[in-house]
Amino acid sequence: MMKYKGITVGLLFAAVLSACGGGGGGGGGVSVALQPLAIDASNAMQVTAAVLDASAFVVDVGDTGGPITGVVVVGDNTQFDLEKVIRTRLDLFSVLHEQTATTLITGVVIPPTKENCSVSGTVTLSGEIADMTLTTLTPGDTLNAVFNKCDDGDGLVLNGTMALVVVSSTGTIDLDPNSGSLFIPPYNYTFDATLTNLAIKETVSGSTFTANGDVTLQEDSNDGVFINSGLSGTSLKVKTPDTTDTLTNYQILSTLDQGNLAYTMDGKGTLSSTQLGGIVDFLTTTPFTGVGTGYPDTGGQMDITGATVVGGTGPSNVTVFAVNSTCVRLLVDPNGDGVTSDIVTTWESLPTGIPVDCPI
Repeated sequence: MMKYKGITVGLLFAAVLSACGGGGGGGGGVSVALQPLAIDASNAMQVTAAVLDASAFVVDVGDTGGPITGVVVVGDNTQFDLEKVIRTRLDLFSVLHEQTATTLITGVVIPPTKENCSVSGTVTLSGEIADMTLTTLTPGDTLNAVFNKCDDGDGLVLNGTMALVVVSSTGTIDLDPNSGSLFIPPYNYTFDATLTNLAIKETVSGSTFTANGDVTLQEDSNDGVFINSGLSGTSLKVKTPDTTDTLTNYQILSTLDQGNLAYTMDGKGTLSSTQLGGIVDFLTTTPFTGVGTGYPDTGGQMDITGATVVGGTGPSNVTVFAVNSTCVRLLVDPNGDGVTSDIVTTWESLPTGIPVDCPI
């Protein structure tokens, strides 16, 4: 059986849901529907950390030595990049094509075929490809992948199901087995992905998460250097040993200039977190920017809103400002009355809930 190759991707910034320190909630017992969370000075840092994680504040600039994780705001030094998981499986379309091209049948359902993963385990592929020359993909092309302890040597082991549907695609498929890309620039593609009990284990740390829901992945590039990327969907639930986080009506957008490793990103949506013990909405009003593996630098802004407390005049909220690549500023309004308290701390201290001196 053929072993399929992975894809080296420039911008691997994505819907990431990982455990953050502090925040309360998420304990055992009977499950209770979460309600909007009251944001105040005691939890604003943890709320910010959770939203930044959930809204994919991860940039992977990549190189021959392996991925370099950039903006990571987590409490346990574990970060999952769900977009990377999806991206690195896109060339399964090529594998499906190579296994079925000899049949000379086009536009029909392709029965399940089991393949060996690069290191160990298997993936069972099925789907439909309209153009069996695979010079390009066609809207409506589908691929279903069922992973069974699949290890492709990228530090992750997968179990569960991923279904991919081509929404749109322009660009030529790169069939070079030594290439690190699915398409030859220029290209523009959109895929719909449905994840069903997709369990992902990090081989080094042993950390795990399980994802269920829908993700639309969009990317375009004229030269393979400057890349626009987007993730969106109606509902994405990710469960870890510490929390169950759900993004709803979300959209995460980014750009990456691989020439100088400069990035921008912004996002919006709703986060429900058992670890936070509630629900918040978030909206990036000014895109965050940064360079290389650094935290966002000057200028980005995000608004996070929660519950309206008794006696309040509006929803509790925190406004997040990127001061520089070390410091972040939070303006916390617990009553929605416009009277705020000011927290200035480091990006990396956010999950702890304990401010660290960071003069501005």
